[in-house]
Amino acid sequence: DIEVGNLEYPNNFFRDTYSITKEGAEIASKARIPFNIVEQKEKARKKKFDLGLQDAWFNGLGDGVSFGLLNQPAAVTNTSFLGNKNLSAMTDAEFSAFVADIRALYDNVTNSTAMFNRLLVPQQEYFKLDKIYGEFGLSRRGILEDVLKENGGKVVYCRYASGIGTNSNGRYAIYKHDPDYIEGFLPLPYTPSPLYAQGAFDMISNAMAQFVTPQVKRQNTLVYLDV
Repeated sequence: DIEVGNLEYPNNFFRDTYSITKEGAEIASKARIPFNIVEQKEKARKKKFDLGLQDAWFNGLGDGVSFGLLNQPAAVTNTSFLGNKNLSAMTDAEFSAFVADIRALYDNVTNSTAMFNRLLVPQQEYFKLDKIYGEFGLSRRGILEDVLKENGGKVVYCRYASGIGTNSNGRYAIYKHDPDYIEGFLPLPYTPSPLYAQGAFDMISNAMAQFVTPQVKRQNTLVYLDV
């Protein structure tokens, strides 16, 4: 655990190793299209870390300790606000009501102590919000972005938000993106070591990192809207 102020957070480690054999290096250099096997293995390991961290950031680690942005036990979950409809499936009247009421909903949950500056939506839904709203030729996404801009915020999306809701449907999240409210840490960024000798012919490289998944610092500031 690491301590920040008077709070303790679970610190997770990433470790991974790849090796290069003399035969493998020779084969790579003499292939029809020669390639640098060290560079390719390093790229693969870095992608593995990036994708793994992204998954942990949204879904947590499933250990009951390190939660992601979309499954925080401290979050407030609302299953009725969307009326079992995605934003793109709403009628113009329903969407208008959503836009008009979402600030009041968050204000009520936080007891007027914070205002959200992020609306996270499922990835597929984000692109469906190109749907034109009303008679003025504006997209629903554009309207939502204008609403968020008033607080210096924005609409964001991720594929992890699909199927994670209460009824295995989409999950929307509204929250204040601010390190005083919710924050993750990278005490040690992805750090590879140079190749070093292992045995007579092989070379080996280690890499490590440390990370703390998102932590909600203030209660009632992360709200899930489940379809």
